[in-house]
Amino acid sequence: MHCSTPELRRLGCRHPRLPSRDDHRLGPGVRRSGSGSWLAHRDSGFRDSRLELGGELSGKTLQLSVGDLRQLPKTEYIAVHTCMQGWSATSKWAGVRLRDLLEVLGPPPEGANYVMITSHGLAQEMWDHRPREPFYAVLDLDTVAEDDTILAYERNGHPLEVHLGAPLRLRVESNHGYKMVKWIKSIEWITDYAAYGDGRGGTREDAAMQAFNGRI
Repeated sequence: MHCSTPELRRLGCRHPRLPSRDDHRLGPGVRRSGSGSWLAHRDSGFRDSRLELGGELSGKTLQLSVGDLRQLPKTEYIAVHTCMQGWSATSKWAGVRLRDLLEVLGPPPEGANYVMITSHGLAQEMWDHRPREPFYAVLDLDTVAEDDTILAYERNGHPLEVHLGAPLRLRVESNHGYKMVKWIKSIEWITDYAAYGDGRGGTREDAAMQAFNGRI
């Protein structure tokens, strides 16, 4: 299968593992397994960790390392994060704009109305105690296109820390933190977020803790 972006044309494409709509209703055993895959990557220094970019709608999936992402144009900025929980922090973030990353797949496929970002399975337990692994969030296309919506691999000039989402996390400076998925495993085009989880557009939204519109 043809890979359209010159910087990444050496990378092979493969047919994706089609995601089940039950992926966000996983039981306890699968929950441990999902977290375990990330733990193995952490213990190896993320040497073999790969981002799954693509999915069923795009018709192909790329497996990209952090080194591959560093071949794409780098974006850096300083941001003050003020959390609704009452704390704030200032950091210099660096990574690749989400819109630039998605261009690796070529033009958006027909019916691509949203982008879904899914973690390796390290979400907090929700208030209703239902398993919520892996954590996921959905972004509309306007948010995806913003300059400060990036897939971050560095903070303050160093590789991203484990507790902040290593090796890759989302930064969406126009939105509240619950949209900024950590420990990212996959990014894919989708048609309608109603087909995933409880149909509200994210782990926190499904738990009725926040709204789909996460704009500050």
